[in-house]
Amino acid sequence: MGAAAQTGDATLHALELWNSTPSRSLAESAATGHLVNGDIRLVPGFAADVDRYAAKTAGSSVLLRAKAAPLSKATATMVGTDGARYGRSSSFNLNTDDGHFYGVTLSGLRRGNNAIEVMVNADGGNRKRYRLNVERFGSVAATLRSLEVQGGDGEVSIVPNFDPATLDYIGMMSGSEVRLETGSDPEVEVEVAGQNASRKELSERSNLLDVILGGMGNAKPTTLDGLVPGRNVVTITVSTGDFRVTVYTLHLLVEE
Repeated sequence: MGAAAQTGDATLHALELWNSTPSRSLAESAATGHLVNGDIRLVPGFAADVDRYAAKTAGSSVLLRAKAAPLSKATATMVGTDGARYGRSSSFNLNTDDGHFYGVTLSGLRRGNNAIEVMVNADGGNRKRYRLNVERFGSVAATLRSLEVQGGDGEVSIVPNFDPATLDYIGMMSGSEVRLETGSDPEVEVEVAGQNASRKELSERSNLLDVILGGMGNAKPTTLDGLVPGRNVVTITVSTGDFRVTVYTLHLLVEE
């Protein structure tokens, strides 16, 4: 005896993408039976029988909201070129007589094209897959957003005050150790190195706190030691995936 035929409505009844918070909550949408249009344009415009869409955004995350048949289940995920799922998400589901309403925030969009897959599972077993290609446009700046310097006696004032367009700084401090915290776009690489006044390489070290802070996105703490009295030079190299490089130079004058 053959397997029972799969049944049920596995189509989406509505689909929208948002950069910002929608003007109406998902619960309010469910109460009225429909979603309002998102602020990210879908191409082509949504239709239940169309399963592929394109969209553009400058942001690193999008809010996806969908409506399907009652008792169905909708899931959304980001898909890498290797088929792996990635990107942190949080979701909200609401099943009513008007349908199944679903909302999810998908973060970690990369520059260029990103694939988002929406799978609808009907209560009778039918399944339907929708695919969105979301292009994140705009370039990454090869610059720091912030720079903080701490020495043995606390915060070190640098001259001039930090500005992303200014590449050279001077700071007065004491002690043999300096801690830097750089802020940048999460997608750029930041490397820190230096030489002391005796032209010896400064050693870089990290502790557990540094590792934790370094995983928080665009804040990167670095501790260098081996500074000696005189002029110690620290270079901070910021680079992007398209080979743009900016080098900041910090001259630390250590007192005798």
